Amino acid sequence: MKPQYTLLQKEIDPSLTILFKETNPYHPEIISDRSGFGIVIEDWKRGIYRFVNSTEGANKITNDHFTPNNAKPLKSIHDLNNLWKTITGESLTYIGKQPEKIEVGKVYPTNRNGTMKVIEILEGNKSKVIFENGYTTIAQNVNIFRGRVKNLYYPSLFGVGYIGEGKYDSTTKEVYRRWKGILQRCYDEKSRHIYKSYSGVTVCEEWKCLQDFGKWYEENYDHKNMEGWALDKDLIDETSREYSPSNCSFVPPTINNIFVKIEGKDNGQPTGVRKERNKYFVYFYKGGDIFHSKGYDTSEEAYKIYITEKRKYAKELAEEYKNFLDIRVYNKLITY
Repeated sequence: MKPQYTLLQKEIDPSLTILFKETNPYHPEIISDRSGFGIVIEDWKRGIYRFVNSTEGANKITNDHFTPNNAKPLKSIHDLNNLWKTITGESLTYIGKQPEKIEVGKVYPTNRNGTMKVIEILEGNKSKVIFENGYTTIAQNVNIFRGRVKNLYYPSLFGVGYIGEGKYDSTTKEVYRRWKGILQRCYDEKSRHIYKSYSGVTVCEEWKCLQDFGKWYEENYDHKNMEGWALDKDLIDETSREYSPSNCSFVPPTINNIFVKIEGKDNGQPTGVRKERNKYFVYFYKGGDIFHSKGYDTSEEAYKIYITEKRKYAKELAEEYKNFLDIRVYNKLITY
């Protein structure tokens, strides 16, 4: 059977002829080998649809049947499948528009991954294709025509990140979220106003591949003891402007915060010192709070207290998290 008619509206896919292999359960005697059964959606919001027959070679749909009185809104193939399962207990098997013949050497566009060329036709309606960057894969012919073949090495995320071949993808949510986050900070033009301090920050070539980042992540992140820890790029090396294995480590928020400068007017005072009403005060993050000293008479005196208290706190944190910290982070804290 070669279906000829588009029986569903644009909400699904106007390029497909949606007919079904199953026989109309209400009029099984009408269907012959040269007919197809389908569903016409007339009004999605009101859920108006009809069971219909289509005769091959004709220019019209024949044998229209009915719209159920208990019609409900249908928005997708998933909804149609649920409807069919309610009626028959079986899932739908729909036939798309019959594609042209696959040809070796022909180039086909993809939806989001550049172009691909067929290099070998295989059994089972499959073909082997090669992408512009040399990546090869085997795909169903129907997916080649529809452009639904993935190039795992195409930089589809912010123009730089690619999935690669391996166990990590968008379904490995924790790893993917961390990976996407660092790429977004560095390369997403739409987020520039949010991550202003990341101007000029890059991600190393290795970590632009999700598989390589995922491997490093699993080797260095302790799920039991590091929940909520941040991936820090410049604690080990304050001059670092790159996310890479050599620069990055996981640290708890309490450690990350002691290296954050508190926003506000310092009035030309040293780091961690503020002048208020002719007195000098010490400010820095300590735990979830801000350490705020009593007032001192001079800026120099307040700064000495700032250094003393912060070094003391850094050593406390180093010992508290010693068993889980990257040794480079531990050493920096105890020698702060």
